[in-house]
Amino acid sequence: MLRNSKRWLFLIATITVLLFASSFAQGGRPQEPTQDLPPPPEVREELRRNIENMRIWKMTQFLELSTEQSSKFFPIFNEFQGKREKLEEERGEMMRRLGELVESEAEHESEIRRLMSGLVKNRERMVSRQDEFWREAEKVLSLKQQAKLVLFEKHFKREIRGMIEDIKMRRFRQGLYPPAAPPRERR
Repeated sequence: MLRNSKRWLFLIATITVLLFASSFAQGGRPQEPTQDLPPPPEVREELRRNIENMRIWKMTQFLELSTEQSSKFFPIFNEFQGKREKLEEERGEMMRRLGELVESEAEHESEIRRLMSGLVKNRERMVSRQDEFWREAEKVLSLKQQAKLVLFEKHFKREIRGMIEDIKMRRFRQGLYPPAAPPRERR
């Protein structure tokens, strides 16, 4: 248990450091609130990896996975995640292009129709991948673990959102970060 606590603290500390690093200009001085830019890509990637590691660790705990289950479940989960991310990227690109066409003065009816059809197909593939994932996951997870997995994503997103809001509030109190919006009520 102590080892897990240290790991959790390390991940929180890493996220905090990465968020603080993004707010400092050259020379170690805080940026002006109007200059608060997103962190550079390498910092965002490191943060993304840390959050994903924390997600896997928290999922393992939340689902109470045995070592054997973990070794079978996470390859299935990671494959699904990869497919899902690819489909989400495709969808994002189609949405970006659709937005450009809608804002354009010229008529692009055939291109809009093609993109709309592509969005429907993308959604169908996403549902198909989810169904495939659940068929494979039910071979490894108990019914209770499957139910916990359904609940986990909302639980984890709420936890991450709360951590980010806490960090932003600390930074705001230190004069390093302007609040984007008042903190939302946690549900």
